[in-house]
Order: sequence, then structure tokens, then C-alpha cells
Amino acid sequence: MGCRSNQTRLEISLLSPDLLAETDFDKFRTSLGAALQFLKHQNDDNMDWLKDQERMKSLDRATADFIQTTTGTNLHLEDDEEVIDMCKAWKNSLKQAEDKGKASERINSIRNVMKTLDVTVTRAMEILCIPVEEQKKYISMV
Repeated sequence: MGCRSNQTRLEISLLSPDLLAETDFDKFRTSLGAALQFLKHQNDDNMDWLKDQERMKSLDRATADFIQTTTGTNLHLEDDEEVIDMCKAWKNSLKQAEDKGKASERINSIRNVMKTLDVTVTRAMEILCIPVEEQKKYISMV
């Protein structure tokens, strides 16, 4: 008399965003499709595809946080936002990065003028024609 075991066969299917066609992302009934699509395009040279995606204009906070965490993307998300417009968040993060880059360039210019001309930080900013209202911001950074 043999003993039969009741074994359940479990199949696991893995998704690879890179292998999905653009039309496949629409087949998901949850925001998983949007997250996978973002993962697929995270290393694209530009993010133009993002602006044409209606689902990306109203993602839930958990999905936006998931995208940010898994891609290492530093999106500009407001703390109190529960519905995220990823297009807007992406544009804001690009603007923030651009502003940081400009500030870094300006600080380097101030330091170079100070060193080359042996002048104070305030005088260096005057030479570089930095508006007075912006000077406070740079003084603490130099």
C-alpha cells in the first residue's frame, strides 16, 4: 500500500519591465502597471514618455514612494500629497537639480574670485554682480 502525498505545484511568473511592450502596461488594473513602466524607462535619456501617460498624473502616494525607492530617483514629493502627479514631480526634481547645479557653479565662481583677487566673499559677489537678495544664501555656503 503506497502513500500518496498531496503536493501542490506552485508556479511563479516573474515580470521583467524591460520585456513588456508599452501597451502591456495598460493591462494592469492597479498602479503596478505605472510602477513597472517607470522602472522600464528609468534609464532613458529623456523622460518624454512620461508626459503622455494619463495614469502618471494621479498616482497614489504608496506607488510614488515605491517608484522613488526602487529607482533611487529623488522626486520632489510634498509631504501632505496623497495623489501624486509624476509628471509634475519629475519636472520639479529636474528644476531642483538644475538649481543645485547653478548654485554649485556660483559658489565655485565666488571662491575663485576670492582666491584670485584676494577679496572677501561680499566683494567677490559684488564683482560677479550677484544680486544683494541672493547674497545671504551664498555667504553661508562659501
